[in-house]
Amino acid sequence: MLRVIFVDDEPWALTGIKNIIDWNQEGFEVIETFSDPRKAFKSLTRIQPDIVFTDIRMPGMTGLDLVRESREKGINSEFVIVSAFSDFEVARGALQYDVFHYILKPLDREEVRTVVERLRKKLISAKHLVLMEVFQTGKLMNERQREVLVSAAVHNHCYVAVADSKDYNWPHKKDMCVEQFLLSDGTSLYLLSSKQCLEPFFNQWRMSADACGVSSGISVQRPGFEDFDNMFSEAVSSAQLEIDYSANSIVSAIQVYLSRNYQNELSLSEISERFYLSETYLCELFKKQTGITLTGFLTAIRMKRAAHLLVENEAPVQQVADKVGYSDYGYFGRIFKRFFGFTPSRYRKIQHAAIINKNFSLLEE
Repeated sequence: MLRVIFVDDEPWALTGIKNIIDWNQEGFEVIETFSDPRKAFKSLTRIQPDIVFTDIRMPGMTGLDLVRESREKGINSEFVIVSAFSDFEVARGALQYDVFHYILKPLDREEVRTVVERLRKKLISAKHLVLMEVFQTGKLMNERQREVLVSAAVHNHCYVAVADSKDYNWPHKKDMCVEQFLLSDGTSLYLLSSKQCLEPFFNQWRMSADACGVSSGISVQRPGFEDFDNMFSEAVSSAQLEIDYSANSIVSAIQVYLSRNYQNELSLSEISERFYLSETYLCELFKKQTGITLTGFLTAIRMKRAAHLLVENEAPVQQVADKVGYSDYGYFGRIFKRFFGFTPSRYRKIQHAAIINKNFSLLEE
């Protein structure tokens, strides 16, 4: 996720900008807020945020001074000026120091959302270009590219995973700190912003990779950025994800999952997301390997379990329906009759009668 900080001497203004949009949903993490611009300036080198939203008129240091001194110190964060005053001189100064945007108070939610979306696209594109260059040539072209790539990591570390994932529908999971870049040869490159993201990332991989032959490796952390290209080469070599796609294993894993979770209201989208397959490919693969549709397989599991419950206890039919994943009692009844030829109540009576007759026969013997 991209990192953002807010600087304003008015506490209510800081609260307002934090709450005006859902920053996490937009792909941003609010890492800190400052009511003192001097403290904000001293922290910028340590924090290295992607974006700084700052007020203009603040005691001790104006927002424009904050931008100017940051640029002089080599800080390349994107700045957005927020002000209650439409001031031509301020606007001209903002342009001089490469300020991304100038927003007037009171803030408009849609304007803020539009600005952050433009910022997100710009920053992601910049990082993408640097990573592509590293991946294709193993070289870093200039100092600016170094800064962009460093800003993509947390505490000056970068974690990269490379995989041939053309058959998988990998989500951009913000909570996993993953950014995905599709390379020209069909390979995917994943940028993980912190070490803490490695374990959940590979756990998600393994959940969908029961069918894959995966050998993985993690390079040692390097003390300096100058060794990144070597580290990258090591990562590619040690993580030879030579995936031998085994459809049978994937389908088997799906069947096990359905057998264990039939009582829940499972949707095709939920199942496809869990196994990182598109809905269309999931349905085609399942039908090809089993001869029946995924929906048909799930229905069969539910109906057989429902039949067992109807015979084994006297629970109301509506309760039985709920226990096998149907919240709509009427729909359950229609599916059951189509499957067995009888309504649930009629089926229960027939089975109970058959059991009684069998017991009488045993007594007569």
